[in-house]
Amino acid sequence: RVDAPNTQFSTIASHIYNSGVQESSVDVLVIDECSAIDNESILKVLQQTSFDLLVLVGDVYQIEAIQFGNWFSLARSYIPKNSTFELTKPYRTDDDALLTLWSRVRGLDDRIEESLSKNGYSMALGEDLFTRHSDDEIVLCLNYDGLYGINNVNRFLQASNPEKAVTWGESTYKVGDPVLFNETNRFKRVISNTTKGTIAS
Repeated sequence: RVDAPNTQFSTIASHIYNSGVQESSVDVLVIDECSAIDNESILKVLQQTSFDLLVLVGDVYQIEAIQFGNWFSLARSYIPKNSTFELTKPYRTDDDALLTLWSRVRGLDDRIEESLSKNGYSMALGEDLFTRHSDDEIVLCLNYDGLYGINNVNRFLQASNPEKAVTWGESTYKVGDPVLFNETNRFKRVISNTTKGTIAS
């Protein structure tokens, strides 16, 4: 989280909720991860927010919005060329094999599978998926439901935790379970969105 004077940060959901009570007014509105925002949500944000400058940041190659959202991929056709900037150099790694894979995926190259198998980036789904290899790992799932959806994967991972289960509403928790926090006004400035931790007691 950026700590800068005269700034506000929020998730799309909390911005829409808070702006529904009172219209937001800002000088510069920056919307990040645009490809993951659905059409209905972006429309609400734009209708409920007054701004002088709009900055849209995202990657059309990343995971799509859960609800229907094609606005960001279409936006480039309507925005002047001198107002769009495409960053093509990845800065998250200097691993040549991974950079080659990313390039092949973006270019829909026929050798994507070759890169995946040659470098061990993919494997057959099986029991090993549910074995913890590190205290700081994450399993990415394309769906919420289904055998390999996030809900079921979470259930399997939690089942391997031998601690006693505590049920609160619809949710079940155990000591040792990893936790990823969502933004909440209850702990504002203490716990921010995506802060991670482990249930200790």
